[in-house]
Amino acid sequence: MLSISAGKLSIQLDHQGRVTGLTDTASGIRYESANHTMPLLRVVVDGRIEMPEQADYEAASGIITLKFPECRATVAILAEEKGLYATFEVQSIDGDVDAVIWGPYVTTVAGSIGESVGVVHNGSFALGLQALNIKTVGGWPLELDRLDYVQQTYSNSGMPDPDSTQPSDNKFEYDACAAWPTSEGSMLQAYARNRADAARRPAWNLPDVDIAPIAGGDARIAGTKIALFGCAVDRVLQTIEAIEIGEGLPHPMIEGEWGKTSPAANQSYVITDFSEATMADAVRYTKMAGLNYVYHPDPFSQWGHFTLKPGSFPNGDAGLKACAELAEREGVKVGVHTLSNFTTLNDPYVTPVPDERLQFSGSARAVGSVGAEDREIEVSDPQPFGAGLFRRSAKIGSELIEYDAVTESAP
Repeated sequence: MLSISAGKLSIQLDHQGRVTGLTDTASGIRYESANHTMPLLRVVVDGRIEMPEQADYEAASGIITLKFPECRATVAILAEEKGLYATFEVQSIDGDVDAVIWGPYVTTVAGSIGESVGVVHNGSFALGLQALNIKTVGGWPLELDRLDYVQQTYSNSGMPDPDSTQPSDNKFEYDACAAWPTSEGSMLQAYARNRADAARRPAWNLPDVDIAPIAGGDARIAGTKIALFGCAVDRVLQTIEAIEIGEGLPHPMIEGEWGKTSPAANQSYVITDFSEATMADAVRYTKMAGLNYVYHPDPFSQWGHFTLKPGSFPNGDAGLKACAELAEREGVKVGVHTLSNFTTLNDPYVTPVPDERLQFSGSARAVGSVGAEDREIEVSDPQPFGAGLFRRSAKIGSELIEYDAVTESAP
C-alpha cells in the first residue's frame, strides 16, 4: 500500500495499517519480524488493546487514516518524510480512546539495545524511535498487560549476570523503555494517554492511584508524535541531532557544540560543598587541578522552592550569584545539583499547609464527625491509607495528620 522513507530505512505499510517491511535501502536487508503483527498504531479502550483493520492513504495530504471497527474509532495520522528520518503525528481521533500505542515495532536487529534512548543496532545498521513531545512517552502503559511475546526482564532471567554474553542490565523497567530486547532481536515502542479525564492506575510504584486530570493541549492524545529512522551505526548521533533541530526540541550546547558530541561533555570537575566564604578557595583548587568546573552537590535546604542553605549562602541567591561571578573572573564555571522530580517534606509546598496542586495517592470520606481528641477516624475507603509512601500522612481540610495504621476490615 505505502512506502515511507526514513533515512536509510524504508517502512512499508499494508491496507490494514500494519508494518510489513523495515528495509535497509542501502543493503536491501529486511529487519521486520516475521512472527508478530505490527500495526503502526494501536488504540486502548477500557483496558482493551485494539489493532486497526483498515488503512487509507491520501497522498496529497500525507494523511493515513486508521479504522478500528470494534471500538468504532478512527485515527488520522500525518506521515512526513524529512530526509534523515520520518515523523508520524496523530492529527485527530474520532471516538472515545483512552490511549494510543506506537508499535511495538518488532525487529530482528540484535546486539545493542538502547532502552532509554530508543535506538537498537547490530554493529552496522541502526533503527531508532524518538518521542517528539511531552505527551509522547517512550515505553508501554504500566496499567496494561504486556503482549504475550514480551519477556519479563531485560535479561529474561530475572537476575543480572555480569559474566553472561546476554545483555543483563536491569536498570530500567519495561514500561519506561522505548526499546526492549526480544528472543529474535528487539522492539521499539511509545505511547500517549488521554489525560483530560481523571483515572485510577499504577503510579509511583503504587498499584492503584487517583490520577488528577490536566487541561490544555498536553491532555489530549491528538498531537502525539514520533520520529522513526534507520541509518548506519556511525550516523546515529547525527540523525538524532537532525531530529532535535528539525522538530524544535531542546538542543543543549556545550562550548559551542551539541552536548552529545562535544568533547567538553567529558570534562572532569571538582565536587565540593563550597560556600560564600570558601568560594575563592574552591576556585583556586579547581585551577590547581587543571580543571574548569566546580560543582556543589547539595546546596539547598528545601527542594521544591530550592531555598539555598543559609549557613553556606547567607545572602541567598545573590550570594550564589556572587560565587559564580567570582569563578567566572578566574575562568571557572559553576554548577549546582538540582533535581526537580521530587519535593522535600520541609518545603513550603508541603508544610505547614499542603499546596492544593499536590497529587494525592487517593481520597476517602470521613464517615462520622471527627473531634480534636479522637484517636480513631472511620473512613469510607481504606485503600488510599495502605499506600507505601514515605510518611503515613493524611490531609483533612488544610490540616495534615499522621496515622499509625488502617484496619483490614470495617469499620
